[in-house]
Amino acid sequence: MSLRTRPRASGTVLLVSLLAGSSAAQNAAADKSVLDRGADLARMVRADLAKAGALDLKGAAGLLVADGDSWFDYPGTHVLDALRRSYDYQVESVAHRGDRLEELAYNVDQVASFTLTLNKLKRSSKQPRAILVSAGGNDIAGEALLALLNHRMAGEKQPLNENVVTGLLDEQARSSMIFLLGRMTAASQQEFGGAPIPILIHGYSTPVPDGRGYKWLGIQFKGPWLEPWFVLKGYQDDGSDGNALRQRRDIMGDLIRRFNRILAGLPTVPGLEHVRYVNVAETLSAETQGAAYRKDWNDELHPTRSGFESVAAEFHRVLRELR
Repeated sequence: MSLRTRPRASGTVLLVSLLAGSSAAQNAAADKSVLDRGADLARMVRADLAKAGALDLKGAAGLLVADGDSWFDYPGTHVLDALRRSYDYQVESVAHRGDRLEELAYNVDQVASFTLTLNKLKRSSKQPRAILVSAGGNDIAGEALLALLNHRMAGEKQPLNENVVTGLLDEQARSSMIFLLGRMTAASQQEFGGAPIPILIHGYSTPVPDGRGYKWLGIQFKGPWLEPWFVLKGYQDDGSDGNALRQRRDIMGDLIRRFNRILAGLPTVPGLEHVRYVNVAETLSAETQGAAYRKDWNDELHPTRSGFESVAAEFHRVLRELR
């Protein structure tokens, strides 16, 4: 039995085949060149328009909804301003300086403002990338320190009244924060449905109770929020050691670390898996030597412009991880 072999292509057939393949490759290359030139023109024109200020480029990084206290609503600048300015986020905020955690959680007017903001965004077909929350700092400042602190002369081993700290932070503040996150989650899902919108909560760095309040044009408007209450509890320089400032700072550091641990644990609460903790515990300096902390702190409770930028950078880092 003989084997039949395929006929060999003639030279003419091979030449036609090669030419056809070459032509297809050339056509594809030509098409890509045209596409690339079109894209180049689009980029060039957009860059020129942006340089001329003719484009609205605000909010390109995404839409954020914010609620909270003065770290989101401080005269001059704050965290949200820094997020807009440095990272191009669009922010819708109902934050109000001076609000305590319970006001944010339970006040019906505050709940209504937040709900109306979400509804407005939904009607405009805008879904937030995340919800930002700043709360709790006011709860461990001012008159609250009278209850939180043991008097320096009382002979107590610890400056902090453990029973009061436990009641205020571990019980009241934690419960209020869970309630706040729960009602925000429900409100956002009622408007947008689907998976819960991520919620970012932040802790605090250690403030230095040096008696500085908020000043504008040399006029003091608010504060101080810490030093006067420490003085009432006996934590002032009496000429013996000159160490009261560092002692007050260390006491505030203990309070802040305690509060930060509570916040850091909230994403493990069932139903709050969409919550992210923004750790800024070491972001702002508390170094009293040479008053180095003043580059980060504008007063006893609020960062400087560069300090707010540093805090905003931590928010941006966590927001990028959501992608």
